[in-house]
Amino acid sequence: MEIIASFPKCPKCGSEETVAKKGFTEMVAKGRIAKDAFICIRTDQPLVPPIQQSKVMAMLTVDCIQLHWDLCLQCGQERCTRADLVTLPLQLQMQPPPNGMGGPRPPHM
Repeated sequence: MEIIASFPKCPKCGSEETVAKKGFTEMVAKGRIAKDAFICIRTDQPLVPPIQQSKVMAMLTVDCIQLHWDLCLQCGQERCTRADLVTLPLQLQMQPPPNGMGGPRPPHM
């Protein structure tokens, strides 16, 4: 993971405080999580194009930009707090075979 952009201040009010940061601080103080853990409210998952067919079983990856979203603790503005460059595994989506190839059979007449 490589951080390509960071947005520490709210574009609406200029506050650096976020809901996740406050919650994180409280959980660390209670000993529920380690202080070097990373938490975000929502992470938009990048779109990964599905592969129709594959005869070779291999781990395929794709480089993506991952955006982290949070809420300003002062004014409630939803905002992007960070953008990362990440490498994610491609997810293969299996499609049912066409008729005649092991799929549902048409009714007999």
